[in-house]
Amino acid sequence: MRLKNKIFILFVITLSSCFEKDIPVEPAPRYNNTVALDAGLSKQDVNYYSFELDTLLATIDPLTWDISLEDEKLKINGFRSMRVAFFTENWGVRVDTTKLEFTYLTVNFEESIWQLNANQNYVMDFGYDANFDNLGFYKFSFSLESNTVKVHFSSLDDSDFEEIELKKENFHFSLLNTRHVDVPFEAEYDVALGKYTDFVIFPDEQTDYLVYGAVLGNAQAVELKTNFNTISSESLDTLSFEETSKTSIGWDWKWYSLSDGAYTIREDRTYVVKAKEDFYYKLRFVDYYRNGVSGHPTLEYTLL
Repeated sequence: MRLKNKIFILFVITLSSCFEKDIPVEPAPRYNNTVALDAGLSKQDVNYYSFELDTLLATIDPLTWDISLEDEKLKINGFRSMRVAFFTENWGVRVDTTKLEFTYLTVNFEESIWQLNANQNYVMDFGYDANFDNLGFYKFSFSLESNTVKVHFSSLDDSDFEEIELKKENFHFSLLNTRHVDVPFEAEYDVALGKYTDFVIFPDEQTDYLVYGAVLGNAQAVELKTNFNTISSESLDTLSFEETSKTSIGWDWKWYSLSDGAYTIREDRTYVVKAKEDFYYKLRFVDYYRNGVSGHPTLEYTLL
């Protein structure tokens, strides 16, 4: 038995010597990524960004599309400041906007921002073009069929009524031009930055207000009123992402100084973003100007 034990021990020692020793792996350094975004000459282009890919996926003119479908949820293009009002009368009876209550589907719609209900009649205000001219009011409804989305669309006087059938696949679509448009879907980007209308509370009034801000796609975010450099991976232990909204980042990372006549970045606003693959990033805005013109943000983020 002793001889066998000695032979076994010798065998184990010999076998273990065949393997390389474990070499500690040094973690890759976490660099800050800085991204300067261009909102175009009219300052209304929307930038779609992925933190996980470190990539600007697309810059899109919001005037090119009106509605989108993703995961069977149909939405208006909020980056056009479109608004809607539902009506209960028969389609042909409603010929104006009298006594309608319009909403931008932003306030109280945090989880379903800009989303419409099927089998409901709406009057749509198509918002404004680059020259701030109103694009008009139209009637709209849709139904989800087994393989298609059936859309009813017309001017208020029904002079150009259309029934459009679209495949029930994810899409962005222009009702005014009757064509599909290539735009990133929420599942593809972490954040989209552009103009939209939100309900803003000022010291002396509360009103719907056109803002430039960030709307989340397939990510969640928590705002922290603390310095960017003090946040580390240990900070994640105290954070909850269960009740975050699409506008958790929003527009409040800057403020307008009446005395200076310019926007100033709030240095105490930092955001922790949880991306779809459970990677976490800390994010801050460092500028809102390019060549002295506002509406072109620069953001900085780091993988935690």
